[in-house]
This record gives sequence, structure tokens and C-alpha cells, in this order.
Amino acid sequence: MKTLFLRFPDEAAALAAFSTVTGQEVATLGDVPPKVVVSGMLCDVDPIGALTHATGSVDAEGAPIVEPVEGWHANVWTPDEAVTPEAFAAVEVFPATPDRVFG
Repeated sequence: MKTLFLRFPDEAAALAAFSTVTGQEVATLGDVPPKVVVSGMLCDVDPIGALTHATGSVDAEGAPIVEPVEGWHANVWTPDEAVTPEAFAAVEVFPATPDRVFG
């Protein structure tokens, strides 16, 4: 199995891509299906949305200061032999240390 790490420019672009891949309207985050078919195979979906990363600094109360990570994020877990849909290939990223993984 492999994970497709997807970073869309924004939520609207993500919803449009999921609509294209599923063949159904995906109008809100709640409409993103828990599974999608990729190359004829059922795959798990983790619609993450916005991410933040700690800056390494803390505020006056000692809480970590975070900053947003660019884009709107989702992960799709696919069999190794699955061909990445065009709507996902354009936004696939390869993080060195992913924030969320399957399994």
C-alpha cells in the first residue's frame, strides 16, 4: 500500500478534485467519502484540511506557537499498483515527515 499525500491550493480545489474522482458532487468536507475507487480499487481517504506546524517558539504562557502550513490537505491510501488519478497527481506532495499516516 502507498499513501498519496495531497496538498490542494484550497478547500474548493480539493472538493472539485474529489468530485472528479468520485463522479459525484462533493460540496463540503462532510461530503468527502471515507473511501474512493482508484484504478478500480477501493482506497481509504483521510480529508485533513488545514495543517499547522510548531514554530519552535512558545507564547507568554509557555504554549507552543504554531503557524499554518500552505494549502488544504488530504491523504488517500491506495494499493501500490493503483494509478494516481490525474486530479490527484497534480497536487501530490512527498513530505519527508508526514503529519498523518495510515496504519
